[in-house]
Amino acid sequence: MEELQKLIQTLVNPQENYSNETKLQTKLLCDKIISDNAHNLEFFFRLIQTATDPYVKFWSISALYQLIHTSSLSQNMYTLYFNTIINYPSAVLTNTYIETKYGLLFVLLIKTHYPSLWPNAFNKLLELTHIKDQNIDMKVKIVGFVLTVLLEFDREIVEFNDNKTQEDFKKSKEIKEQMKKTDIANICYFLKEVIISGHILNSSSGEQLAIKALNVLEVFIPWINIESTLSLFPELIKLLENEVFQANSMRCVNALVSKGMEPLVKLELIEKNHILDLLSKVSPNATEDYLKEITSLMSKLGLFYLECATSHKELPPEIKANSQSIFFNIIQLAYQCFQTFPLDLTLSLIQLFNHYISSFRYTEYLEVHKISIDRLIEILIIRMQHTDTIIPSTEITTQIYKKEINSIIINILSIPLLQQQFILFVSKLITSLQTQYTQFTLTQKIIILYLFIKLGEHIKGILFFQSRFK
Repeated sequence: MEELQKLIQTLVNPQENYSNETKLQTKLLCDKIISDNAHNLEFFFRLIQTATDPYVKFWSISALYQLIHTSSLSQNMYTLYFNTIINYPSAVLTNTYIETKYGLLFVLLIKTHYPSLWPNAFNKLLELTHIKDQNIDMKVKIVGFVLTVLLEFDREIVEFNDNKTQEDFKKSKEIKEQMKKTDIANICYFLKEVIISGHILNSSSGEQLAIKALNVLEVFIPWINIESTLSLFPELIKLLENEVFQANSMRCVNALVSKGMEPLVKLELIEKNHILDLLSKVSPNATEDYLKEITSLMSKLGLFYLECATSHKELPPEIKANSQSIFFNIIQLAYQCFQTFPLDLTLSLIQLFNHYISSFRYTEYLEVHKISIDRLIEILIIRMQHTDTIIPSTEITTQIYKKEINSIIINILSIPLLQQQFILFVSKLITSLQTQYTQFTLTQKIIILYLFIKLGEHIKGILFFQSRFK
């Protein structure tokens, strides 16, 4: 063991300064050890269970990665994998990096062996959380490990990645379809238990597990059955009242609202679960993370109802009319939040405003278009005055914010129906500047001139375009 430990230290410890030649020779020796023990998985699991050096554990898990495709050993590997967690939990769960590495081994086994060779894999994983005779600390670690595995599963199998092949996407779809049939209900029940206990226990470890469970739910919602998500929805609403969980809970609500479904199905889901009511509970005193998520929800709901009001021709007239009314309320609330919330929390609302402005171009004039654009321009001026005093979290965010505000002005000027409103508004500002010059601050004067210049640039562009096509 001591000699093997020295070999592995030479190979994987970044603090050991050996020549490339020495490392190459060491790698060849270590590869031979793997090859010689290819049909002796107990050798590698024994190292994981008994080695005190984390680099030995790391190398042993990496060696098992290479042996996953040896299907004749699969049943033995499954047994050894879970026996290590059950009988030697501290060998894996006392080091975060080793825990993640070991969790990824399960995910890679899923990728190659589920569901054909290992159909009960997720049941076995969840059974770990019901092991008897474990102390509380170890139970917490095991629950944390299962959550880690589910997060690694999302990153490795579900999450989009440019490096993935068509075969990877095909396998991912197969795995998800099987999970929806046999495993998701149990996984969601497990997540619900963790979330509820974390909320009730009110301990730091319980809170951390509940937040981690919410993170899992957030990434699972886009592809699991709607029914499975809704089974947890009442708990999400309760957690919105708790500052510790509210941002993570709202991310899950956002994921649900973003989920692809037919308009009538989504309208019913929003109404039955009173999701619109969440917008009325916005408080500027909430945490920044929560405010960012609630403005994101506002934008998503606004875009959805705008689309229902202007684009979905198959919707009944009464639903389109109701969607216009709801959108009117959302856009007014969005104006209010845009004016009062910190700059870097309102970027998602700019997308909503731009889609609203663009809807003037692509649809006939509707009731929803009676909302005054003057109000938006007034708020833009207020926001532009403060881009140097209400500093967002980074300078990059400030630059993006100014660019996005500029996009709204350009968008307004590109819509013939809105140009007249903009010209009249800027004309009033110029007149006020001439007659009440001393009452304007330097920043206000700069902004008015900026709007005037933008208007001039637009008119110049129109004249140039007309001259080209005479």
